[in-house]
Amino acid sequence: MLSVRILAKNDRRLTIAVEQTGKNPQTIVDTALDSLFKRLKIEDPGAQEQAAHEDTA
Repeated sequence: MLSVRILAKNDRRLTIAVEQTGKNPQTIVDTALDSLFKRLKIEDPGAQEQAAHEDTA
């Protein structure tokens, strides 16, 4: 569980995004973070561990 504070302007825009898309705030935040991480080329270290574990199973 992660709890963060966001700027008021982002909170207002998140509210509009929820209203316009029908998606919940968590989904929108996860999608935005995923997009940012891809743009910054930040890999999920857990994905490599999971793949290695599946290869040995």
